[in-house]
Amino acid sequence: MSYLKVIGASVFALGVAVAAPSFAANVDKPAAKAAAPAASARTQPAKFTDAKLASFAAARKKVAVLNRQYEGRFNAADVAAKSQVVQLKNIDLASAVKSEGLSAQEYNAIFLAMNADPALAARISSLRMAAYAKPSDTKTQ
Repeated sequence: MSYLKVIGASVFALGVAVAAPSFAANVDKPAAKAAAPAASARTQPAKFTDAKLASFAAARKKVAVLNRQYEGRFNAADVAAKSQVVQLKNIDLASAVKSEGLSAQEYNAIFLAMNADPALAARISSLRMAAYAKPSDTKTQ
């Protein structure tokens, strides 16, 4: 599996930068204390409005298009240029998410909640199918 497919399947790199401080803050805590909040977050249903979820679904559509576009660029780039391609991709991903009215933090929160909650994933899936039915306004490069 290519590097960009792995990124596309996970929370995009901007989210990693957002999550890094909280990860670092948990390094010194015992595992039980660090795991407890994560476990309770999984058991409590996430509360997102349909408008936010529709924005997320539309943003995911744009993210998928960008991932496909950048995969070719990444594979064609030489070793020295690969990091620049990833940086440009991250800028475009952040812009795509922002254009749908979401911050990177909101996008990542919904993404993580969707992976933990099958009912939320189904709700997003129906909104995403509606987003895929609409023409894309992401430019083909």
